Amino acid sequence: MLDGKAVQEKFIQREPVDAAKPSPRLTVEEARSALVEFLNRSARRGLRCLRIIHGKGLRSKNREPVLKPKLGAWLIHRDEVLAFCQARGADGGGGAVVVLLKGGGLRDEG
Repeated sequence: MLDGKAVQEKFIQREPVDAAKPSPRLTVEEARSALVEFLNRSARRGLRCLRIIHGKGLRSKNREPVLKPKLGAWLIHRDEVLAFCQARGADGGGGAVVVLLKGGGLRDEG
């Protein structure tokens, strides 16, 4: 099992990162549809490491994250997702997630 730090150390610098940032005006269902479309498009392009910017919820009604808790639940159920973790501070920190997609096999450069 890969932990978040291992994912970032092994892949974030070596793989291209494609970012998705949902519009703050999207409903939760629209955001979910946008996520599915982004994951599918990224997998077709052969991308392995993605950054999804979900925001920190500072503009939400209660100034709490809306998408962050839902995003984890959605990603767990996606077959193409190998692992995901919170992004490093420089990559969005608590407002973003780094996602590793399954590919033709993990490279072992050790």
